[in-house]
Amino acid sequence: GEAEILNLFNVGAAWASRHAFKSLILGKTYYSCIFSDERLVKFISKYPIRTLIGSPLQISAFLESHEKTGIKLPLLRTICMGGSSPSLKFIDRIKSQLDCKVFNTYGSVEAGFVGVCEAHGQDAYTFSIRPPVLLQIVDENNQLLPDGEVGIVRYQRPDMATSYYKNPEISAQFFKDGFFFPGDRGFLDQQGRLVLDGRTNEIINIGGAKLNP
Repeated sequence: GEAEILNLFNVGAAWASRHAFKSLILGKTYYSCIFSDERLVKFISKYPIRTLIGSPLQISAFLESHEKTGIKLPLLRTICMGGSSPSLKFIDRIKSQLDCKVFNTYGSVEAGFVGVCEAHGQDAYTFSIRPPVLLQIVDENNQLLPDGEVGIVRYQRPDMATSYYKNPEISAQFFKDGFFFPGDRGFLDQQGRLVLDGRTNEIINIGGAKLNP
């Protein structure tokens, strides 16, 4: 997004902490808020905020407050969402209420930022993977699958977590062979982009055929 950026995520989150440190290193102001009510709308109108980062829930609360106050936000140009997948209906609502570009991001607390896509149509869930992330699709035996074949998502980056604190059993479930397994299913298209297809714990196995509800 364009500077200046306002981050609604707690500073302890990976994405927010990296953003905060980068701002400090570059000598720039880091904007952060812990509220999503009318105070947030007034805050954005007071400072030259052009990009707003938050979860779909936080952005939804912001839209409600913005609608109530009626305050114009002509400088706000970009909305970036992460934490969960926004619906197409919600994306359309943002665009109708604000003259903004909308981006959907993919990542995790454990590994931080992984990929991003501009949210429009079905491409709202097709993510371009950003270096230094290495993302792969594997089967139940951790064997690499060819592009276009749906399987289990795993990824790694140099600065990610490698275990959960004092929890070796859960760590062994989600961290394997230097990769983090977020519990997502998907495939890589011909451009090397990740297309999400559901969650591994929601798959229904019918006679060996794995179906996403």
